[in-house]
Amino acid sequence: MLDQLVALSQRLGGELYGFLLPNDVRGVMIGVDDYWMEMYISSHFGPFSRCSDRKSFHLERMQYGWSVDETFRPEHWMDHCKKVGYPPDAQPFYIRVIVRDPKQLRSTNLPTQFAGYPLIYEYRPPCVALHGVQQFIGQTIQSVGDFFVPPSKVSIGRAKPDTAGTLGGVLRSPITGQMYVVSCAHVMGPVGTEVFSPGPYEGHGNSRKIGEVKVSQLAEQSLAARMCNPSRMSQAKKLDVSVAELTEDMVISPFPVGPVNHIRNIADMVPNDDVVFYGKVSGLTKAQIKHVCIWYEVEIEVGDNERVQHCFGDIFEIEQPRPRYVNSSLCRPGDSGAWILCQIGDIISWDGILFAGDGANGYCCFSEHVMDVSNAAIGELVLVP
Repeated sequence: MLDQLVALSQRLGGELYGFLLPNDVRGVMIGVDDYWMEMYISSHFGPFSRCSDRKSFHLERMQYGWSVDETFRPEHWMDHCKKVGYPPDAQPFYIRVIVRDPKQLRSTNLPTQFAGYPLIYEYRPPCVALHGVQQFIGQTIQSVGDFFVPPSKVSIGRAKPDTAGTLGGVLRSPITGQMYVVSCAHVMGPVGTEVFSPGPYEGHGNSRKIGEVKVSQLAEQSLAARMCNPSRMSQAKKLDVSVAELTEDMVISPFPVGPVNHIRNIADMVPNDDVVFYGKVSGLTKAQIKHVCIWYEVEIEVGDNERVQHCFGDIFEIEQPRPRYVNSSLCRPGDSGAWILCQIGDIISWDGILFAGDGANGYCCFSEHVMDVSNAAIGELVLVP
C-alpha cells in the first residue's frame, strides 16, 4: 500500500514543486483519507466487528500483498468531500503541505487541489535530527508496561563531534557470521568512523569502541540558493543510515517487545498501522504510520548552535496513536536510530529507522531501502534471531 504512495510522490514531485511556492513550504507529504480507507477495507473484507477480524486482515495482507484501487468511491463520498472541505469527488489520496509560517494559513488564496488531489495546509516547527546528549534516565513517554532497558545498552555514538543516539538493531552475514549494528548516519558518521557505546559524551569515561562504520548514506545538504527539490535529488534522499561492523563482543538486546523476525516491504505497510519504537530517551513508545513524504527539510546539528539543512524524500511519518487530545512530543533528541517495529500476531516486523522529529511527529527511513544499500555494499545481511 505505501508503495503506491511512494510511486505517486515520485510522479507528482517535480510538477508539485513548480506548482507550490517552495520558499514558503517546509515539506509536502501524501496521505489517504481515513473515511475512504475504512470504507474500502470494509467493502473488500467485510466490517471489522471483532479484533480478530482486523488481525486476520493484516495477516492476509502480509501473505498475499495488498493494494488499493483509487477509483473506488464509497457511498456518500461526495457528501464526505463537502464536509471536510475537499473539492467535489476528490481523489482519496490527499497532499498535505507544511508551511514555514503559521500566518500563511490565513491566506484565502491558497489552491485547494492539484491534479484532482486535495491540498491540506498545516504549520509545523522545523524538523530536527534526533541525536543528542541529553540525560535520559526516567524520561520515558507512552511507555508500554513496566519494561525498561538500561539506556547504556542502546546508546551509541562517535567522537568528534560527540554524538549519542539509539542502537536500533543488529544484522548478520549468513556467510561469515559477522555482526553489524544499524543506526543513523548523523549518529555514527561516515564510512571509517569508529563507533562507541555508550555514546562518548554520556559514557562518563565508560564508553568503549565497539566497531567501525562500513556503510553510510545521508540525504544531500540543501544549499541556501536551492531549496529542497525532489526532481533534482539523488537516490540518497531516502536515507540517514550507517551500518557498523562489530569488532567487540557485546550483548545487544534493544527490542523489549521480543525478537524481530521479519522485514516488512513497503508494499505491506498501510497508513494507520500500529507500530512501536524503543528510543534511548523516550523508551518504548507507541505510534501509528501516517504519511509518505514527497520532500521534507530536516535540520542536522553540526556544531554548537549550528544546523545544516538536508533534503529528504521517499520517507514515512509516524504520529501519536489515536484517539489523542494533546499533541505531546512523540520522540526526543537521542532517539535517532531506533527501529520502527510492527507486531501482527507473533510476527514482529522491522519497518524502518527513526531519524528526525518536529514534536508530535517522527520521520523514518524505510527498512527496505536500508537493506538495499547494505546488501549492495556488504553482501547479503539477515536479521539476528
